[in-house]
Amino acid sequence: MINNFPDAAKQLLNALNESTAALVALLQQEYDVLKKRDTAELIDLTSEKQALVDLLDILNKDWLDCLKSANIEISINGIRQALEAADAQTQLGLASQWQHLSENAKACQRQNTINGTVLELRHHTTQFALDILNGSPANNTYGPTGKTSSGGDGNPLAKV
Repeated sequence: MINNFPDAAKQLLNALNESTAALVALLQQEYDVLKKRDTAELIDLTSEKQALVDLLDILNKDWLDCLKSANIEISINGIRQALEAADAQTQLGLASQWQHLSENAKACQRQNTINGTVLELRHHTTQFALDILNGSPANNTYGPTGKTSSGGDGNPLAKV
């Protein structure tokens, strides 16, 4: 690792930005696959996503090690103080990289939440259909009085 914090920070932020941008793209691709309901492709993407998350974990550890080796407090204030000690051009460059990383991280979180919601809805829909086929739907239908009812006599629609 480079002993000069601004140089090391620039390298690490570049790597983090590239990795988070790749993760944003992969999460969007995952969303597209979820819309197509292509399970095989979804499994492949999950492996790719895990590899990117593992890389981000390593880069994050390297970032923390970089801060520690430069005796920088691991906080926003500590990083801000380290940036203020650098020249104006370095400050601007690192601040821009940091902002970009923050935007990428938010985009990852937003898209991952959307994808998780889609998966959760699909799970509930599938479970509801299976419950109906097995004759044991969950108590999530409502009658005229607003009370839940099983909606049937518990006989399965399909027998194996």
